[in-house]
Amino acid sequence: CAYRRADEHACELAAELLGMESSMLGLMEVIFEVWVEMLCYAALHSSLDSHARQLSSGGEFITVVWLLIHHLGKPE
Repeated sequence: CAYRRADEHACELAAELLGMESSMLGLMEVIFEVWVEMLCYAALHSSLDSHARQLSSGGEFITVVWLLIHHLGKPE
């Protein structure tokens, strides 16, 4: 959940990374999941005015992510 304390999430992530075998695929999956979570967090915590300004000038990736989240529904 994006609303957990950052240090709790960091500890869980560190334990997961340390417990992994030296599998590049597994490591890349964890990196991808963290990247997507950070992207969604940033999109949801940017101001509506910021997204509106970006859309009026062609948009940017984080605004597209914000639109998708609102269209598909926010995860719980």
